[in-house]
Amino acid sequence: MTFRMPTRLAALMLWACLICAGDYARSAEISELAALARESTFEVVLPKFEPSFVKYEMPLPLELLPFAERNDKFLSIGTAFAIAPDVFVSNAHVLIAGIGSPLGKPHLRDESGKTWRIDRVLKFSLHEDFIVFKASGAIASRPLAAAESAVVGAKVYAVGNALGEGVVLRDGLLTSMTPEDQDGRWKWLRFSAAASPGNSGGPLLDEEGRVIGVVTARSPGENLNYGLPIERVIQGSQKHADMDVRDSFKLPILRQQMVSRFNATFPLPVTWEAFTVHLQKANDKQYLENQAALLEKHSTDLPPRGKAADLLATLQRKTYLGLIAQQADDNWGVSSAEHQEDIRLEEGGTLRIGSLPEAGTFMWMREGTDPVRSVHRDATLFMDTLLKGLRLPRMVGSQSIRITSLGAPVSDSQFKDRFGRIWQLRDWSLGYMDIHVLVLALPTPSGYSGLVRMTDGIRHQSTVEVLRLMADYMHVNYSGTAAEWQAFVAEKDLCPPWLRSLRFDMKSGVAVRLIGADVSVPSTVLELDEESTLAIFMQYRASPDGKLQAAPFGLNVWEDARGERSSIGIYGQVEPDGMADREIRDRWRNMKSGQGEFSGAPRRDPDGESFWAVTAAGGGLQNVMYEIYLSLNKPGLLPRQVSDRLSTLTRGLQFRDAGETP
Repeated sequence: MTFRMPTRLAALMLWACLICAGDYARSAEISELAALARESTFEVVLPKFEPSFVKYEMPLPLELLPFAERNDKFLSIGTAFAIAPDVFVSNAHVLIAGIGSPLGKPHLRDESGKTWRIDRVLKFSLHEDFIVFKASGAIASRPLAAAESAVVGAKVYAVGNALGEGVVLRDGLLTSMTPEDQDGRWKWLRFSAAASPGNSGGPLLDEEGRVIGVVTARSPGENLNYGLPIERVIQGSQKHADMDVRDSFKLPILRQQMVSRFNATFPLPVTWEAFTVHLQKANDKQYLENQAALLEKHSTDLPPRGKAADLLATLQRKTYLGLIAQQADDNWGVSSAEHQEDIRLEEGGTLRIGSLPEAGTFMWMREGTDPVRSVHRDATLFMDTLLKGLRLPRMVGSQSIRITSLGAPVSDSQFKDRFGRIWQLRDWSLGYMDIHVLVLALPTPSGYSGLVRMTDGIRHQSTVEVLRLMADYMHVNYSGTAAEWQAFVAEKDLCPPWLRSLRFDMKSGVAVRLIGADVSVPSTVLELDEESTLAIFMQYRASPDGKLQAAPFGLNVWEDARGERSSIGIYGQVEPDGMADREIRDRWRNMKSGQGEFSGAPRRDPDGESFWAVTAAGGGLQNVMYEIYLSLNKPGLLPRQVSDRLSTLTRGLQFRDAGETP
């Protein structure tokens, strides 16, 4: 008997067979496309380096890393693809990551694991974010052909080293073409195919496997990513590198900003080594030109000109570390370090960590009477101590492992700022990644005050320039015990010249040269011992040639380090001009007339155990007065004895021309 299939069922089965055949054919096409993508696309990698000089709080739990990552000898940073057998394309930002890196030259790596050093740059555009190069001995068996055009709505494939886990292919649609922001010179390809970190520099393919663009950036809030049209790469100059980028530029001391245009070029083709030197020099030159232009543009606003009346009339007694900066109302003042945290050190002393715009801050205040010379000379000990407050982590899997030592610095130099202070500029490399820790440290009697910033290789020198500029505007008061001061003033190459004549000892007392006066505090006024502490306060003024100067203009002496016993304060005041704050001008009038708090009359604290008194003296100078403050915590003391000691302090001021340099 012959079996006859119903006509409708036969039609359905035939349709199903046709669908399956179509799916099979489509699957074969995708497989071929994937094979082409893998043969033409490469990882961009850097050699790994595990420095022995970096120490941690515990052994690194490397077993938490994925097997492939912990056994890989290279660090994956991006993607590149071939447009000719020996010519490769990637994003500029991918290879720039290797400039100045302690990990060495970038390499190409294929899916079998074979690597080649990138050795010659053929084309480069910073604004368009592409680079064309050769790698020593690298040959692609199936380079990609360029598509003649791209069609919105067509299917596309983003190919790349997604998340550093090897080359993958993901599909989506070409959704739109968007003008680039700066000048609209071309249109970005916007596409919905997924893109992950590591995809940068990979090809964007059409359904025929032809490259239509370079995967460049992820969209921040939606899955519409960016690709550079491949024709921009093909049409790029073979004779010179192009850098034409606009950006906002600012300095940490100024409120105002400016628009900067990085417009530079250098000849191509060149070796990778020559390329890195050219690009580094161009970047550094651009920063210095921007800095000079912004400072020149606002030269009449910079102190001592501009709105600097309050700055020049205020003795900064409460702020031991800050930045002279333009405030929101354009007035100049001292911005104190923010978010400060005090960390007690096991070996004694305190590390105070904080922040300012553009940098972290630190103050290392040691305890005890041992001289600080060894601290100022031992850079490794210095950084090991600083790391107890910086809490610099290294992430291994889900764990944050604290770095406890970076060993010796890569470089260690000194320079003088505009005020004659001697700063130590030290540079440490993390070694295992392209990060430098730059520290600008000012030696003080008790330890250090300073700034710290992290940077990568390409921005290394510009970061140094930021720190050097900030040094010229850093406000630092000095404090230390008698032994610490004696050791500090003996360090001629670290102690600023206007402090080298200071004398502070238990037998004769204190002698220091301030603006407009030589101050002597005999030991008959205070009972000095090893715990007695002296603080010197800095003041800012205009030099005869109109430049900003700094010099000691006030001091405190405490019989003990905690300030629980007797103390004296001598605080200078320059006559404020009419633009200064009213409170400052009223205070000046009271100092001149001896009225209000400056009457000199002894006053008893409510506890009845201590007296205090305040007066002012000026020695005939018209523009400088000194407040003289005395606090005596000595039970049984009579008011007359307080007045006698206050008179001794006043006689200890020998006035001179305030224009003389201390």
